[in-house]
Amino acid sequence: MPTAIIPTVPVFENGGEDIVCYRIPAIVRMITGELLAVAEGRVKNCMDHGGPIRVVAKIGDPTGQTWSDPILVAQNILPDGEEQVAQNPAPVVDLLDPEHPGKIVMLFNKAEHGERDVTARKSVRRFFAIESLDNGRTWVNERDITDQVHRPYLPTYTRIHADAAERYNDPEDWRANMPPVGHAIQLQGGETGDLATRGRLVFASYFTKEEATILQGQAHLIYSDDHGKTWVNGDPSPVIGPNEMMAVETVNGDVLINFRNYVDSGKCRGQFVFRHTSDGSYHVPISHTDFPDLPMPPFGLQGSIHRLGDMPSGPMLYTGVDNTEARKGLALWRSDDEGQSWQKVHRIDPGPSAYSDLVTLADGQLGILYETGGDDGIVFGRIVL
Repeated sequence: MPTAIIPTVPVFENGGEDIVCYRIPAIVRMITGELLAVAEGRVKNCMDHGGPIRVVAKIGDPTGQTWSDPILVAQNILPDGEEQVAQNPAPVVDLLDPEHPGKIVMLFNKAEHGERDVTARKSVRRFFAIESLDNGRTWVNERDITDQVHRPYLPTYTRIHADAAERYNDPEDWRANMPPVGHAIQLQGGETGDLATRGRLVFASYFTKEEATILQGQAHLIYSDDHGKTWVNGDPSPVIGPNEMMAVETVNGDVLINFRNYVDSGKCRGQFVFRHTSDGSYHVPISHTDFPDLPMPPFGLQGSIHRLGDMPSGPMLYTGVDNTEARKGLALWRSDDEGQSWQKVHRIDPGPSAYSDLVTLADGQLGILYETGGDDGIVFGRIVL
């Protein structure tokens, strides 16, 4: 599989637009063929929770060579006017919505504490949905869906409660609850296109409960069968340790999850399958794959998984670093057997590199939005297959 990547172009530049640092890229191709790039705009520093963080977007032409000015998608303004964290944006394009074909649905979090404080029962990380009906230009219908996807839901549970730990103490309470890092997917109903899951919007998520740390999460699927109006919480996996995951549909209609792995001390990625049932629901994953031979650096790193083209012909693709010592050496892997095995086919960037997301371009080629791992922010490149 010969590959080549053309020179990258900057999309989100650190220090630009009054944003000190951009992180956590996600990208989708819209119904027009244009690209929508989304990221966290970290206003004051590059920390995961170091002051205001905003969800921002830019629109690119179908080749990804020119990009719009930044578009503010969402922010977290508290009643007292203080700005806090809106983060983990995960978009998907709904091509099958009969009212608004091509509508973009995005899930994200709002929080007043960092992940570790959330797992220590200092607040709830709330889930929000938002939509765009005009190909990313404007964003509407922002709504809190925490009561549909969190267990249980405490609507007034925020940082203002001094007795947080005492009030939030049920053993089954979920602490952290996070959407994917990268794009979400719309199911096609398997290879035949006639399964009950066709049209479903699926977000691969993870949560912690009881006294589990952020490294002891469990995976579950959040999905909608009515184009984002209502949401369902799928049964969680019993496996402890998945983190920062993404999903891809298999040819038989299952959902394969690839994740940052804290399941054991190994530095490889984790992977397993959520099986669908005849009524279209998903239950605890009963088919766990072997750990794929995909490296991770110390403390782990996000990677992107994506199917190129239409099922069943398109291969599964994965991007992540090929270095087990540091966040450098972004590379591309390919699977032609539905994720059972992976072959590295190209090194994209030998230098510092980190989070990434893949997209199929309008001409059938592959695009990648990724963090350079340095001070340059987030860039876009086109991989010619």
